[in-house]
Amino acid sequence: MVQKVLLLVVVLFMFSCSQTTSNQILCSAQELNDSKVISIHHKKGDFIVYSEYKKVDEKSNDSSLFYVSFKENQMLLFDKVGDCLNVSFCDNEMLINTLDVRPEYYSPLYDDFIWIFKIDSLKKGVLSKDSIYCKHCISSYKVGDKLFFSKSIERDDFYGGYAWTNIYVATNKDLSDSMKIATMSKIKAVSLDGKFIFAEVCDIDSLFIIIDVGTKKFSYVENSNYSGQDVYYSIRKNKFCFTLNENEFDLDIPNNFPFDALERDR
Repeated sequence: MVQKVLLLVVVLFMFSCSQTTSNQILCSAQELNDSKVISIHHKKGDFIVYSEYKKVDEKSNDSSLFYVSFKENQMLLFDKVGDCLNVSFCDNEMLINTLDVRPEYYSPLYDDFIWIFKIDSLKKGVLSKDSIYCKHCISSYKVGDKLFFSKSIERDDFYGGYAWTNIYVATNKDLSDSMKIATMSKIKAVSLDGKFIFAEVCDIDSLFIIIDVGTKKFSYVENSNYSGQDVYYSIRKNKFCFTLNENEFDLDIPNNFPFDALERDR
């Protein structure tokens, strides 16, 4: 098994990757042995979070093995149904959500939690893991003592499954003080001070907004499609940014936030 994992990590560097969704980078599909396909969900230097396709049997849903790798250390994070992973970072912590928007891949053992890993422990080859119960949460971002997360409205009777979400913020670990920030929106990035959220509108394709957390108001991001871009908040520029063809572009914070994020009027 050790030889197999080492071989897979080496193969990662041979693939050409393209950005697809926020916090997720997928390699071009190539077959390995038993039709295994590798996905890289985060890569920074020698630190890699990736998954290996795993065929269960003809009657079951396919699953994936999710690994983290740092130099000579490779550790198994999850062995679960589906191939969805949202990764974010705050100081020494890596936050992971595993919920796949397709209901047939729902796995409550993993998908109803926000998983928190200590990065310094991972780099030493130690799997230090904690979790926060958060049913049907798709993505999470931590800023100081605040936890921002996108939570599905739990409607699974239409195409798209758990893809429609609301945005919340909480400070208590049990999320008992959760406060709704926006409806029908999904977080793609949060500013370093936690005052602004770059979000994707769930029910309209290729529509994006910037939310003022304090007022729960938002402004539309015009003339842009960031569906396939990795949007993030740049420490260096103190702005939302995205990369396209290896070039970095800025997104200015609006001066006006005229629309109610809790009752979007379109």
